Amino acid sequence: MKEQSSNFKVQSSNDVAAAENSRPLWKPTYKWLAKTGGIILGAVIVLFFVFNIILSPYMRKMPADVTPWLVSNPSQPVQSWGNFFNSVLPFGGQK
Repeated sequence: MKEQSSNFKVQSSNDVAAAENSRPLWKPTYKWLAKTGGIILGAVIVLFFVFNIILSPYMRKMPADVTPWLVSNPSQPVQSWGNFFNSVLPFGGQK
């Protein structure tokens, strides 16, 4: 009899306490996740603009021939995709 009873273990109060302690103490809610994500995203955006202002003297100026769309008064207008398709397609063109 004694051998059979040693196989069956009665749950003691220590085992119950250990099971309760194994559960997480805190789980984040969706509200907390949204708030934390918003704070992190806001901080990244603010840091981007702060570094952009601080490092602006060290940024190189792009030449106009590399970026014609940035020129304020272009000598030749940049051909847009609409003009391109109107000139290439048989049913396109100026009306």
